[in-house]
Amino acid sequence: PLFAALEEFPQLRADLFFSGYSELALAQQYPEVVRTVKGGLSEGRLGVSSNGYEHVSLPFVSHHSARKHIVKGVETDRRVWGIGQPDGFYPSDCAWDPTLGLLLRENGIAWVLNHVWRLRDSCPGGLYTDLRDLDTLQPINILCAGGARIPMFFHENNNYYFLRDADLDHWFAELDRVKSAREDDAIVCVGLDMETPLVLEVQGVAENGADGFRAFARRLAEIPDVRFTLLGDYLRNH
Repeated sequence: PLFAALEEFPQLRADLFFSGYSELALAQQYPEVVRTVKGGLSEGRLGVSSNGYEHVSLPFVSHHSARKHIVKGVETDRRVWGIGQPDGFYPSDCAWDPTLGLLLRENGIAWVLNHVWRLRDSCPGGLYTDLRDLDTLQPINILCAGGARIPMFFHENNNYYFLRDADLDHWFAELDRVKSAREDDAIVCVGLDMETPLVLEVQGVAENGADGFRAFARRLAEIPDVRFTLLGDYLRNH
């Protein structure tokens, strides 16, 4: 249902972050999903980036294990999707520490998407400037261990409740405020787990969670003076 909604509004763009384990399961059990994603890749509507091989909070495993997780994830991304190199990375649970940038750079990753406040929580009082002093509506070149730097994009939305009417109204009002206040580009990202519509159904918030996602996509597609982009494309063009 999510991919059907994105096909309904072809001007929208979505970067997808699958774990390698999930990719293999899709290829074996749901080959039609793999075909759909590959179609979106060829049309430039979808991008596939990496989430590593399993759903692992990387700061809580050894450096050696984190490296194996990233390497195997990137290798699986290439094999399942037939792409040369996934260029982005979304850390599971948004968990981040300053050692990860070097590992990602060593494996061809060019950028990261994360939740803005999880970056603050991942290194309290340490390597990073107070986020209130930064423009988090632009990618920020994050300093990591070993002197590595990696651009990081940010989203600020909540996850499972984002598609509720009240939450969407708040988000679109904030988007209008950003549009009115800025003269330069603002990169407004939305980060959602793919199970978000189902969670709304299980918790009794919505009868059909996919309808909530479709309503969000429709509302987003109708906004004037907004350009939709994949994050890797934005970096390459700026």
